[in-house]
Amino acid sequence: MGGLVALLFAEQHQTRAKALVLVAPAFVFGLPDNVSAERLAIGANPTTPESMAAYLTRIYDAPDLSPAAINEALAHKQSIGDGQTIKRIAQSLVSGEGILTEERLRQITHSTLIIQGSSDGVVPVSSSERISRIMTNAELVVRTDVGHWPQFEDADYFNTSVLGLLEGSALGR
Repeated sequence: MGGLVALLFAEQHQTRAKALVLVAPAFVFGLPDNVSAERLAIGANPTTPESMAAYLTRIYDAPDLSPAAINEALAHKQSIGDGQTIKRIAQSLVSGEGILTEERLRQITHSTLIIQGSSDGVVPVSSSERISRIMTNAELVVRTDVGHWPQFEDADYFNTSVLGLLEGSALGR
């Protein structure tokens, strides 16, 4: 949902961002018909080892599903406490408040890099393809054998790509 938040920020504050990096931008066009705000909030905030295993399977291409890894991930997820944030964003999507239309997306003209994993279990590649076709200055990169978090699973490529975007923009000057 960070991509959605970044797009909304760029739309509202055109001069405060020079470039955007969208990592598998989720729910830009709203929630799918089969996903309620409550279901999204529950799915994004696992509370049991079983629900954490399901979460990790959606997020990573090849997750470590050992009991130790699941318990460590569960403890970390619970410690960051982002449940209410996710729930509020999901509710704004249900109300229509946080949904971007194609017309609104076209108005965001920042240099935009969209990085998506081919094995993303949260955001279909077709959604990122749609965003990249609509936005006037966007480039989509789909990485093979990478899930929803390419910044972790493909960190070297991700970091190099982000640095390339920043060096090519007016940022840092």
